[in-house]
Amino acid sequence: MRDNKAWGEQLRVWRQSIARSQLTFADALSKHIRDLSVADEQRLQVMGMLERDGLTPGMLAKYEVGQRVPESRGRHLLLLWGLTRARCQLSPTEANVWLILGGQGLLAAHEIELIFDEGVPLYALPITPTREATLDELLHQLLLLLRNLNERRERV
Repeated sequence: MRDNKAWGEQLRVWRQSIARSQLTFADALSKHIRDLSVADEQRLQVMGMLERDGLTPGMLAKYEVGQRVPESRGRHLLLLWGLTRARCQLSPTEANVWLILGGQGLLAAHEIELIFDEGVPLYALPITPTREATLDELLHQLLLLLRNLNERRERV
């Protein structure tokens, strides 16, 4: 049920809810990507979310009026991730509706955990990528999950 206009409108509403212009949101997302820790950068790369071509205000304007909707799931997830880092109050349910409007599938547990920093126990996360993956990619994802689990245990 792809609806480019509704998808873009929801993106605009979320961006405006955090009182950001298209320019300041695009700049903030780029800054978050530049300032990633090594572990977070690896997690975003494994999920196909780390796109170095960035987000320009012009691209965001086309998204918001429904002229353009990204084909890449990673771009959708990156926008959600950027919104949550900018303190936008949105839920995984709202994100799922938005993803469906953009022609994407529902969020997987590991995507929810990364985007929303929700307390999904890492040991319960399925290791099922949203696209075909090689054995090396799956092993890399498992290694990242184990590292994060160890980091959480050390903090407790």
